[in-house]
Amino acid sequence: MIGKAIKSLSLAAVCALLVSACGPTGMISLSRGANPYFEDAMDAQKHGRLSEAVENYSKYIEYNRNYPDILGPAYYNRANVYSSMKEYDKALADYSQAIHSGGKDLWIYYMERGVCYYDIRQPDLAIADFDQVLAQNPDYGPAYYFRAQCWKLKDDPEKALADLENAKKFKK
Repeated sequence: MIGKAIKSLSLAAVCALLVSACGPTGMISLSRGANPYFEDAMDAQKHGRLSEAVENYSKYIEYNRNYPDILGPAYYNRANVYSSMKEYDKALADYSQAIHSGGKDLWIYYMERGVCYYDIRQPDLAIADFDQVLAQNPDYGPAYYFRAQCWKLKDDPEKALADLENAKKFKK
């Protein structure tokens, strides 16, 4: 009886039933598979169609707004697109949203936000983010390199030199 009822439901109805039954943590791959926006956005980003990528990431985020724990990668990717477009305020907002969403890639979100802060010459904020990266991944050479660049902006050659030495030591 249940099998017959499920066969008559549309894919969207089945997804809605699973979401209500399983909650957001069990739906990460299904919600992405049932929602083409994320894949379309990545394809557009890969092929340089940046406005289209932003539009599709935005649709994905809206579609999944009730499941904030799965939105980190979409915010992160959209932030990278905004950064490529030199729309740094929007990029910073999205990197912050990605950080707020949590997840195992948190240090990557801090790294990219730190680079964005560096790009707009806000070394104190960038250093704070690179410190977060190094607290989670102490052997990550690029974080030392960019933090050294920030120390140079702040005219602190001793700290810059120490971080450059670590960047060489942990080159990845």
